Amino acid sequence: MFIMTWSTVFLERWKRTQSRNAFRWNTLDFHLEEESAVAEFVKHPGTGEWVSRAGSVAWWYRRIVSPAVVLFMIGISCLVRRRSCMVAGLLMVAC
Repeated sequence: MFIMTWSTVFLERWKRTQSRNAFRWNTLDFHLEEESAVAEFVKHPGTGEWVSRAGSVAWWYRRIVSPAVVLFMIGISCLVRRRSCMVAGLLMVAC
């Protein structure tokens, strides 16, 4: 709950600061172009259907490597938690 509130307040303050600086520096009409997170689609010349521009390697990378990294990080956090409980047990402290 705290992180949710903090992030909302931080983002709103950042927008306010960004607007204030844009006014001070006279760059109100400047818009930074951001890359879209949506995949680009193109028409396949042979079939005429819309296909993702990203190749199959990128698709497999997202489908296999990303979950593997997440599971690895969860495993590390479990090991750290287990180790801290072992240390707490040695010190006779609740974990």
